[in-house]
Amino acid sequence: AALLAPHVSGVEAALKPGLTDLTWTSTNIDLFLQRVHNKITSLELTVGKINDMLHNRVDANLKEASRVMLISLPEDESATCEEFVAMQNKTTKTEGHVLAVKSDEVRRSCDEIVTLIQEALPTNEWGSTLELDETAVKEFKGHY
Repeated sequence: AALLAPHVSGVEAALKPGLTDLTWTSTNIDLFLQRVHNKITSLELTVGKINDMLHNRVDANLKEASRVMLISLPEDESATCEEFVAMQNKTTKTEGHVLAVKSDEVRRSCDEIVTLIQEALPTNEWGSTLELDETAVKEFKGHY
């Protein structure tokens, strides 16, 4: 939510004239409605893309990573200590690589989500692009 604060501020800024300046007899209501609609549509598109990326890339990779088994137990036979250690080393090496790949995919996806949010940042009433809160970015990336 903190990552999207500039986007929400953009919608609030578009709504502000409707709360303070416009009346039923104002002549520029259509322009106001168009601006508000554009800001809301932009926010909806951005949130939709973020949700798709979170669901299809981040959550899917985390789910796959949670299924990785780092220990392989012999099912129907016993093993000596040396055989067991060798089996675990092999399993850990193979599955550890899978975990590293999934972790990297999650990290890359989070970076792409932040980039998407930055590219869609709205401008304020003076035409300056709003900025993301770096603390919110760190919290988001740290969460995943």
